[in-house]
Amino acid sequence: MNKVKGMIIIMFASGIFGLVPLFAKVGMENGMNTYTLLLLRCFFATLLLLIYMKIKGIDYKVDKKFLVELGVVSFLCYGLMMYTLVSSYKYIPTGIATTLHFVYPAAVLMGASLFYREKFTIEKAVTVCAAIFGIYLLSADSGGFHIELKGILLALASGIFYAIYILKASHGRIREMNSFVLVYYLSGFNIFYFIIFSAVTGNLNFDITMTGYVDVILLSFVSILGMSLFKTGLNHVSSCSASILSTFEPLTSIVIGVVAFGEPFTGRSIVGTIIIIGAVVYISFAERNISSDVDRVEEMQ
Repeated sequence: MNKVKGMIIIMFASGIFGLVPLFAKVGMENGMNTYTLLLLRCFFATLLLLIYMKIKGIDYKVDKKFLVELGVVSFLCYGLMMYTLVSSYKYIPTGIATTLHFVYPAAVLMGASLFYREKFTIEKAVTVCAAIFGIYLLSADSGGFHIELKGILLALASGIFYAIYILKASHGRIREMNSFVLVYYLSGFNIFYFIIFSAVTGNLNFDITMTGYVDVILLSFVSILGMSLFKTGLNHVSSCSASILSTFEPLTSIVIGVVAFGEPFTGRSIVGTIIIIGAVVYISFAERNISSDVDRVEEMQ
């Protein structure tokens, strides 16, 4: 039953992440650039979480050794993931960047098998490939476009960094952390990283409208909810299955694009949607069967 719960939580979290483009678009229209958006997103997320944990009496203190580990994970995983993905937009279309970023389910599959001894199966590999292809159909422009190698490498790197985060969050001491505490530290460390990124690139800008600030606060809340739920779901399902289930995210983005911005929903979008839903349904049934087998074994003992 815990696996079913975990799958539902992961898909719900992924759906929430799919709302991010909506808030990002509004923020950009109200004075923010990409770097300022990420910086303020982390700042307000940290502030909101600190207030929430103080009110709820959640202990968020960690020892110095673990604090160093969290700092490294925050930078090498989440911070660099966001930075490389955003940077890739300068060189290649965002749809192609999104497709390349979603190489992370394949990276998680290989990393889980190599470093954490999770079982590698042909079914999982095929499901990962199908999900990535579905995302390509949803995201990539069918027309001509200019591709630069630097953009490709940056987008692929963002997927690798996110895969490392998923693996770290689903194993070891980080797995045992309270979800809100983990997101608090991830956001807190990344405030400093994005101040540095913004200053070095000359993109530190706070000439933002009040609507922009309200928007980024709402974005921070959405990010907290999505990241916390995703971490909670990782406690119940394997890292590979979680990464496949998270491909549900682009579907939400597509719906938002069609409903809020009048973007077209083409034949290839329909095919991509069907493929992704098929991959998610397949891995859901696979995880549920594993959960049922485990429950039967426990009942026999």
